[in-house]
Amino acid sequence: MLNLFSAAISDSRSSLKPKVVIVDDFVNKEDGLNHGHLVKRCLLEICPEAQVETINIGETKAGRACVNTLKLARAFNDIISRLKRGEKIDALNLSIRSDIDVPEQYTSFAENIFVTGPEFKGKIKEEIASNVAKEKAKKEVFKRLKNLAKLAKIKIFVSAGSNGAGKVNVYSTIDGVVTVGACDSFGRVEQYSSTLFADTFENGISTLRKKPEFFHFFSTNVVRHGASFAVPRALGKYLKALYRK
Repeated sequence: MLNLFSAAISDSRSSLKPKVVIVDDFVNKEDGLNHGHLVKRCLLEICPEAQVETINIGETKAGRACVNTLKLARAFNDIISRLKRGEKIDALNLSIRSDIDVPEQYTSFAENIFVTGPEFKGKIKEEIASNVAKEKAKKEVFKRLKNLAKLAKIKIFVSAGSNGAGKVNVYSTIDGVVTVGACDSFGRVEQYSSTLFADTFENGISTLRKKPEFFHFFSTNVVRHGASFAVPRALGKYLKALYRK
């Protein structure tokens, strides 16, 4: 597994505060909470000193929550431009995902993180990139994120995916990103988590206590599961090491 924290320690910036951009859905709500809010909360639990900028790419179409791919592509372009102008942005949190099927001939390897060697991963990446190229919207977003990942000035943390071993988040196939899978509080990899390109694993449970509503006397816990919430925890630990005191 990737040793994120030793790499961070070698580039400590103790006199500054970390700057993070979270690109996520900050519009659509479930139980009164949106995905981006929960992701931000997980990050600040680990690294409360982080300066967090949020970019919304969520929208609703025909009553369904979805990602606006045009906004997503523009967000990546905007971050690239800002970095090239010299702005300091330490990391991008990309908990949203764009899942694609693992090519059938590689499915058996995708189910076991310990037997999937670099040669197989390389072949799977090539085939997935070929499939992504057939879809115009995905292709444009994929290309812009690849361009952003080439910049050494920023660390990009993405979700491995939360639909099991048969699916993979296309963003996790990009060279240079840090891919985070989900585990439980005992460190056991969750069954729903994709593992194929995972560099590290973090707790994928988000629990938020909601205040009591009208005619209710007790607060309730809202629990969410997913690699989405493992991503900000891995990023938070990386930033804590990068900006250690």
